Amino acid sequence: MKWLEESLQSIQRVWVRGVPILILGLIFILIPASAAFSAVEGVAMPNPGTDLWRAVRQREGSVEGVSQIQGIDRGVLVNPHGEDWREYRMEWLTPISIGLFLFMIGALTLYFLIRGRIQVPGGASGHRILRSKPVERLIHWFNAAVFLPLAVTGLLMLYGRWLLIPLIGQEDFARVAEVGKLIHNYLGPLFIVSLALLFFVFVKESFFLPRIWERWVLRLGGYFGGREPVSGKFNPGQKAWFWTLSLFGVLLCLTGLALDFPVLGLGRVVMELIHLVHTVSATILIAFLFVHIYLGGIGIEGVFQTMVHGYVDAHWARHHHYCWYKEMEREKKIETAADGN
Repeated sequence: MKWLEESLQSIQRVWVRGVPILILGLIFILIPASAAFSAVEGVAMPNPGTDLWRAVRQREGSVEGVSQIQGIDRGVLVNPHGEDWREYRMEWLTPISIGLFLFMIGALTLYFLIRGRIQVPGGASGHRILRSKPVERLIHWFNAAVFLPLAVTGLLMLYGRWLLIPLIGQEDFARVAEVGKLIHNYLGPLFIVSLALLFFVFVKESFFLPRIWERWVLRLGGYFGGREPVSGKFNPGQKAWFWTLSLFGVLLCLTGLALDFPVLGLGRVVMELIHLVHTVSATILIAFLFVHIYLGGIGIEGVFQTMVHGYVDAHWARHHHYCWYKEMEREKKIETAADGN
């Protein structure tokens, strides 16, 4: 029986010493293998967090969720196109628009320094012609009185965050922005009225005549020297401003109404596109407005008076709008100038 007792003791020693060693060996073997397995399989294995976030942002198509809130896009938790809109506003619209405005101001300043103010050849003639009727002047200034505050408040909302906050702080800027937004929203419908009146009053004289347009463009309107091309009551440059204001003004009105009244049932993506059209149209109009203000107020003598008392000097009319001057001469509408006009 001694051999049996020795065998049991040997088995006991092997069990006590060998099994822990075997377990430790398996651990050292299995840990690196499992890590490698996880590293390889982790790429292919789906990540619940990633899948959830992808579904939330709806990268793979629109997913209509369930919500008790009523309204358009009520089932969309995150709009994936919002980042595109933010990038357009911050990285495209802001720097490009301010670059365009500074270019226009710089170009007009340089032009004035080189060309100076265009004077009336021959001076005052002692005769005058009625160029704009009282109703035309009233509608012109009504449109200007509405459009200029809209332009200023719109630029305030676009540039104010980085231009005014460093100067007046966040709290004061918030108050200024709130007032500016209210002015912008409430003046918008008035701009629609002024634009409609402006169109119906001036459209008759704003159609292009091919021969006059061709000659005027080839000579660049005479603004860079040489004899000024003949034109009717409005030259092609003024007509181009009228149609630019009419076209982009309509786009401003339509998109402005949609932005003013979100109850129209338009989704967020559509509203972002509407905002894009609104801001691009406004940028183009403001850029053209710089030219309009310069030529009407500074660049050409005698233009501003047209929208003040309505009359222009006969020499001015003959030089700048020869065809219209001859028409007024035939109709005997040239008057003797009153004192101060």
